[in-house]
Amino acid sequence: MTSPVAHLASYHALLSLATKMNLKAHHLNIKTAFLNGMLDEEIYMKVLDRSDTNETGVWKLLKSLYGLKQASHVWNKLLDSCYESSFLALLLVMILDS
Repeated sequence: MTSPVAHLASYHALLSLATKMNLKAHHLNIKTAFLNGMLDEEIYMKVLDRSDTNETGVWKLLKSLYGLKQASHVWNKLLDSCYESSFLALLLVMILDS
């Protein structure tokens, strides 16, 4: 599973366009981005010996963690669904407004 990655040339093109059109460019860095995605499949994790709890056995993960192979894909799906719902809401407002 992979998620799309923008090429450096894409960033250059967007920044050049923003400069030419006298627009402001903003950057967003979400430190806990991968921790917000809900997993589609069941993943279990063995409890580490050095954990702060006295529990033993395995834990079922409910959300994505850094280091999971699925982490970037799960985050991309969440972000994509937010963009899609926002776009559809904006489109509906534009249709109703006209």
